[in-house]
Amino acid sequence: VLLVLYPIVTELHEFCRGLLNAGWKEGCLSYWGHGGMEGFWNAIDIFGIVMGVGNIVQWIQLYVEVKTPMIQEFVGIGKGGMTLEECSDDAKLAMLETSLFQVLSLLQVLQWAMALNVVSVMMKLFKAFGANPRLQLVSNTLYKAAPDLLHFGLVFLAIFVGFALSGHILFGGDFVEFSHFPRSCNTAFQCLLGDFSWYTEFTISDSRLGSGLPGEFVNLWFMSYMTFVLLIMLNMLLAIIMD
Repeated sequence: VLLVLYPIVTELHEFCRGLLNAGWKEGCLSYWGHGGMEGFWNAIDIFGIVMGVGNIVQWIQLYVEVKTPMIQEFVGIGKGGMTLEECSDDAKLAMLETSLFQVLSLLQVLQWAMALNVVSVMMKLFKAFGANPRLQLVSNTLYKAAPDLLHFGLVFLAIFVGFALSGHILFGGDFVEFSHFPRSCNTAFQCLLGDFSWYTEFTISDSRLGSGLPGEFVNLWFMSYMTFVLLIMLNMLLAIIMD
């Protein structure tokens, strides 16, 4: 709780100081950095505060739900809690099932919220890196290259999805790796990371495709994909970042 209260007090102090020094409008613009990096880091701080408070509230909700009499009686079966005869009561079983599903839902929401909270903490580390010119090299590079990276991402996404979709259409009935579109996208991404065992096994085997499609189509798809996406597009990404 103290770890959440401290950033709340810090952000409120910074915001109120800007309002007192520059007025309502200019103070708000100053707090958000006039659209610059300072405003981005303040947004990250607010996001971290929201996630921290949310984690506490969700944990309390989960604790209260687990401590409901129905669940406690179920946990205490054979130890003074719910008897085996009561477990066969359909009405009580329905109520117990509802309570357990509620606990499961709260637990899943808490897991997602905690994961996002960890992301916010990671982003705060980048803000702290700004105190050292060498440590802020990564954040400054990403900030300056952001427009080019955005346009590159659009082109890359179009080519990547095109190859993944064509792989699913051509080989969906022959390779389980391309059996549906999400799996095809996952296979295409794994190829970029060097994991293409499905292609290696196909090239060293004498078996033919069950659909009757010539095996040369697999070679053509794989070589074209690796050439355009891995050799050309990813090297262009490296050039953008180095520039």
